[in-house]
Amino acid sequence: MCHGRTINNDTFNERLRKYCNDAGVPYKSSHKLRFTVASTLKAAGVETAYLQKTLGHSNRAMTEHYINETAEEPKNIEDQLMNALSIC
Repeated sequence: MCHGRTINNDTFNERLRKYCNDAGVPYKSSHKLRFTVASTLKAAGVETAYLQKTLGHSNRAMTEHYINETAEEPKNIEDQLMNALSIC
């Protein structure tokens, strides 16, 4: 909120970019931050229903999209094969 009014996403991200630059930390858009929050909380064991409520999603599918998009993928075909075969 700015002066009691909601700010739009572009304005929020412009300000976030400035604050990140001022602090010397890498900028990540608000959209990327939502993915980070969702995946971090899910990895910590938070239930999907609670994430859905926290993120303000109207349906579970959207929340699962945020969680699934951030799942770490194997770096190469050997890792994929080992994962598929459940081998260390």
